[in-house]
Amino acid sequence: MKKIKIQERKGFTLLEMMMVIAIIGILSSLILVSVDRDSGVVQSAAREFATDLRSLKRSALNGTIPTGGGYACEFRLNPIVASFTSYTFSFRSKNSPTDACSGFNTYAPYNPKALKNGVFFRDGVGELIFSVPHGEVITGGGVIYTLKRGSKCAGVTVSVSGDIVEDGLSDCP
Repeated sequence: MKKIKIQERKGFTLLEMMMVIAIIGILSSLILVSVDRDSGVVQSAAREFATDLRSLKRSALNGTIPTGGGYACEFRLNPIVASFTSYTFSFRSKNSPTDACSGFNTYAPYNPKALKNGVFFRDGVGELIFSVPHGEVITGGGVIYTLKRGSKCAGVTVSVSGDIVEDGLSDCP
């Protein structure tokens, strides 16, 4: 009877090493894709919010009431305290262009907005008021609105002069 010698193996085969490297590569690409998804979503939401603020300021520069008729004297970004994911705009109107705005204290809301895809305002939304006809900031200037999703943040800054700037993407604490 012949004896078969079984050879002992030491180390790994080339195929085993290639499989481990392939698995590590697939897992790392999945992690990178999920991080990039948060970045893109937050930047897109910040861009949309900045566009909405520019539209609000443009309405103040024009003095036009979006719902039609009347004369506007202020446009406002309304904070929604109960939700860090939505905001709305409103305007204060007067009866004629020569009327003083101070006698009209009621704001008419319009254009409710909601952030999408799990993005929220990190610190809430403070009040911001643009005056008619120059679009100057009355209340809330010099503020940064920070939008967040996951570990990524993007900001929108409104200066005291009314300039609206999209800040870059950053990591949030």
